[in-house]
Amino acid sequence: MNRFVLVGALVFLMAGLSQAATGPPGLDLFVDVRMGNDLGSCRSAGNACRTIQAAVDRIPAVLTEDVVVHIAAGVYAEPILLIDRMAPRDHQIRLVGESQVSIVPPPGFEGNGITVRRAPRVVLENLGVEGFATGLLVRLSEVTVSNTRITGSTQIGIECEKGWVSLQAAGGGPGVSIVNDYSGIGITATCGCHVQFEGATWIAGNDTSLHSTFAGVIDLMGRADVTLAGSGSIAGSLPPPPTAL
Repeated sequence: MNRFVLVGALVFLMAGLSQAATGPPGLDLFVDVRMGNDLGSCRSAGNACRTIQAAVDRIPAVLTEDVVVHIAAGVYAEPILLIDRMAPRDHQIRLVGESQVSIVPPPGFEGNGITVRRAPRVVLENLGVEGFATGLLVRLSEVTVSNTRITGSTQIGIECEKGWVSLQAAGGGPGVSIVNDYSGIGITATCGCHVQFEGATWIAGNDTSLHSTFAGVIDLMGRADVTLAGSGSIAGSLPPPPTAL
């Protein structure tokens, strides 16, 4: 074999092995409520979308790589709907607030803040969801909530049906706080949903802090950094809560 052909084949092989080892680079999308434009590509901070939903709508229906939506500081008056995504290679979608991100209802809106339905692994990180009827609704999806506050919900902080929700404190962060306006339910798990506490969590200001029904499971995992303040009442079959900090 010609040595030049052999060298070329080796270079091509090594490049392929390197790409296989590192995996695809992933898709990064950017949102900036102050400087963005929903007609943009969302592919860079300088060409960001203005709304979170516009960036979410650009996520492919079938994922072939991880997707990260970078959300700049600001107040976003919009509900978020993330539905019908497939991930045959178990990729994930991350919505990450870079700092001081608040997602609030637009005038007159009385629905859910973030809805995740029939989606692959979704991570919500460093977000604030404020003033919706239900802060986060999860159906037929696996969602990780990390370093996020859900406040002022009039009905339910987190509602999960036929899915999986993990509450975490990534990187030693503050964890998850769910503080309603002294009404409704902090977290409800129903129809086989599994809610698991893996990091510091503060739940307060509810008629019922935790509620499970129809084979829903809420697992506190014996954590001492889970605080049930306010009424602290629990309905359904749950492990005993830890002592409040």
